[in-house]
Amino acid sequence: MTNLKFNEAKSNVLWTYLNFEDALCEVKYTSKVQRKNFKDFGTYPIISQESELINGYWDLECDLFRIENPLVIFGDHTKVIKYVDFNFVLGADGVKILNPISKINAKFLAYFLMSCQIPDLGYARHYRLLKEISVPAPPLTEQKRIVAILDQVFADIEQVRANTEQNLKNARELFESYLYLAFRQQVDDWVMTTLADSCEFSNGKAHENDIDENGDYIVVNSRFISQDGRVIKRTAKPLHPLDKNDIAMVMSDVPGGKAFAKCFIVPERNLYSLNQRICSIKSKVFDVDFLYFQLNRNPYLMAFDNKGSQANLRKSEILACPLSLPSMREQRSIAEKLRQVLTWTKSLEAGYIEKLRQLDALKKSILQKAFSGELAEDDSMATT
Repeated sequence: MTNLKFNEAKSNVLWTYLNFEDALCEVKYTSKVQRKNFKDFGTYPIISQESELINGYWDLECDLFRIENPLVIFGDHTKVIKYVDFNFVLGADGVKILNPISKINAKFLAYFLMSCQIPDLGYARHYRLLKEISVPAPPLTEQKRIVAILDQVFADIEQVRANTEQNLKNARELFESYLYLAFRQQVDDWVMTTLADSCEFSNGKAHENDIDENGDYIVVNSRFISQDGRVIKRTAKPLHPLDKNDIAMVMSDVPGGKAFAKCFIVPERNLYSLNQRICSIKSKVFDVDFLYFQLNRNPYLMAFDNKGSQANLRKSEILACPLSLPSMREQRSIAEKLRQVLTWTKSLEAGYIEKLRQLDALKKSILQKAFSGELAEDDSMATT
């Protein structure tokens, strides 16, 4: 990591300030390409207001925006800020081109805007808020010094972030591998059965007209399960009450596909009501944890994920799900080991997620100090 030292007092360099629009040159926009027309491959990159730098490709040279000097792209709806130093095609509405005047370094401007706390207006336009900002205009040598320091420290932070994200991915995959191995190796005395032959199945009911934020019952829907039990809706009318140790499973995906074929074990009765497109499963021959681990993101069930469209599980597909049925003693032993591994990997995940949060906070802190004139002239750029 880069070690930065910050001055106790502000820099001696005199900082002047400009009204936001006085810091920009007028821009003549080229044609914008609608999002639905973006190509996956093409001659020219498209820059829109999504977080990724390049959002698609285009082939018509007549639509190319040619730059003379680097500039900044601002997402009017998303508040995304991008530094751009190459020719590109404009994507859809909401892309604002900020072309700084000669006394403002483009990357300095980009970093400055990243340091600003721009209020969130939802999907409304935010450019009008930028007009209220005063842009710092220290000498170009000072701007370039600050940019060089931020480039280096942010490169270091991004490397740590990439390593942390990979560790997070590995931690999640570690449990999946344990889970796969637990049910892949069939023992001679294990019985093969199906969900239809060993479990009771029922569908939930729609609660959309019975939502009551003060209701006693938590509505078990796909968002509740995908967000690991965060209460989204309540009802006073339990259309499909759930018993303790019932397993609720999502039969249809949600945006991002995070809940399809994902399960939840009901911890207490008379507190939960099952929503539509969620099914409940219970069994007298399975330990509830063992059954949960077999069903949750089950490879057989996940194979019904419809690529490119909403994934839906039919009752017949769920009932045909093959299940391994060892003795109750062995089920509990396997479930306990899996619970231990799950607890351990969840702890790892929490640590990595916290580290990512701290990296985001560190970037914000560094940006705030940079534009308060607190980056020291002799900042240490040593890495550890």
